[in-house]
Amino acid sequence: MTDRKNPVSCPCKKESCPRHGDCDACRRHHAESNRKRPVYCMKKFPSADSKTGTKLLFPM
Repeated sequence: MTDRKNPVSCPCKKESCPRHGDCDACRRHHAESNRKRPVYCMKKFPSADSKTGTKLLFPM
């Protein structure tokens, strides 16, 4: 788990975002959005060693 308010440890690639590094604000923004996209740290990425074929970047 990453520090909840630390832009240095934030895995999101959009560094110009005003919520970059503020996990709580980022999750709130995504939850309230009409697009319903997951936050970057909760997206699933392919993994060769996973039985399901996916893994979370930063599991919660």
